[in-house]
Parts: sequence; structure tokens; C-alpha cells
Amino acid sequence: MNAIKKENYRVITSNLRNDGLANKHFRRTKIYNSLGPEIPFYLDIPVTGQIAFTCDRRIWQMKVFEKLLFYKQKDWDISLYNIWKDFAERRDRKLVNWEFAVKQTLQIGNKNYTDNLAIDAIKQYLSYLGKLDFIEYGGYTNFKKRHAILSKAIGDTTISERLRIVLDSIDDDVPEIDSNVEDVYNDFFHSSNPHARIRFHN
Repeated sequence: MNAIKKENYRVITSNLRNDGLANKHFRRTKIYNSLGPEIPFYLDIPVTGQIAFTCDRRIWQMKVFEKLLFYKQKDWDISLYNIWKDFAERRDRKLVNWEFAVKQTLQIGNKNYTDNLAIDAIKQYLSYLGKLDFIEYGGYTNFKKRHAILSKAIGDTTISERLRIVLDSIDDDVPEIDSNVEDVYNDFFHSSNPHARIRFHN
């Protein structure tokens, strides 16, 4: 796939970035009154499959995040299938670049991708939300809300602070970003203890 060649990938991700549109969307969300005025880093996490969307990654991540944390009752489970269904069949269909949303198996960096790049991007994003304690999950079947409201709760966690440091230190416009985040995180924080290494990609 030509899109995952480094030079092409960089152009695509750069063209998708739109601060004005992302901030406009953020102000319209239910998250804004709780977290505003700046978009928090966990709504702007680079993932390899971000090129499978037609919008800034912050916009589709806000949609996933709101669905998980703000639009359900206290006790609930939600499946990856239901999250994807919103993008594939409902009002958010236009946010998917269907050229890249074709089932295929790819190896990018040291990670394998086995669905389509849009689903793989959502999976990767959910894995970060799991590590940040926003959701709890077993695999990618069901996701259960762990926190109801979060700006302060997440800001104090060790993984959160470490992940911010890593994201600020690496190039996020490369196709192997998923591998790079995991490798750099572990090199920075767990190089002396291999048993403590963390996986962000399941």
C-alpha cells in the first residue's frame, strides 16, 4: 500500500491536521465544559491507522471518547463493533477514507494489522484509553467505563505523564508510530527491568 510509505504517509497526516476545525468540534462536544479550553493530549494520540480517516485525528478520537464515556448510563458494556458501526453505517460515515478501510493484513514497524486501517486505528486508540484507565477491557470485545469524569483523575497517573513525555519526543507523522511509541516508552522507563515493559498494542 503506497499510503504507508513514509513520505506519502507524512503528507497525508499533515494534510489532515486542522487546528481550527478540531477546536471548533471540541467546543461543540460535551467534553468541552468539563475539560476545556484546550484539547487534552488523550484526544490527540497518534496511531498508525489515522490516515484511514478524512479528518484530523482529534475529531474521530473525540467521537470515540464521547461514545465511551459520556453517552451511556452508569453500568454498561460497549463493543468495538458498535463503535465501528457509527463510522461505517451512520452519520460519521463521511469521516472514513474508504480507500484505506479495506480488510487486509499488514505489518508496519513491528506490529501486525489484521482488520482495516480505520478499525485498527480505533483498536489502537482504545488500547491507550485502557492503559490510561478510562476503560477496562478484555481484548477488544467489550469495553466498560472506568471513570465518569476525568480531567484531574488522569493528569496524576504515572502512565499519563510518561506517555505525554514520549509523545512530545517523537515524530508522530510516520507509519510505524504505534511501534515507536511502545519502544520509546519502554526504553525511557523500563530499560532496566524488561519484565515491566508495557504493550500499547494488543
